[in-house]
Amino acid sequence: MPAVTSQLSVRLPEPLRRAVKRRAAADGTSVQAFVERALRSALASDRRIAELSDVTRDALVHFVRTDYAEVTRQIGEEDPDLATM
Repeated sequence: MPAVTSQLSVRLPEPLRRAVKRRAAADGTSVQAFVERALRSALASDRRIAELSDVTRDALVHFVRTDYAEVTRQIGEEDPDLATM
């Protein structure tokens, strides 16, 4: 079953509109296909960044609580204000 589509009007600065048309032509695709691919890529990138952020945060917390725990304890003993930053 084909995907349902709808039209979306977007106002772009003229230089950007021309750049999109040139790039779509250079890629051998339509402006519609180019814009759709660009939007899908942007949205996928946001999801990957959000997932990476969670993974990175979890890894950093684990690192600080385990491998780096002794150093953070020493910092807290030497400079309590620094330990709370």
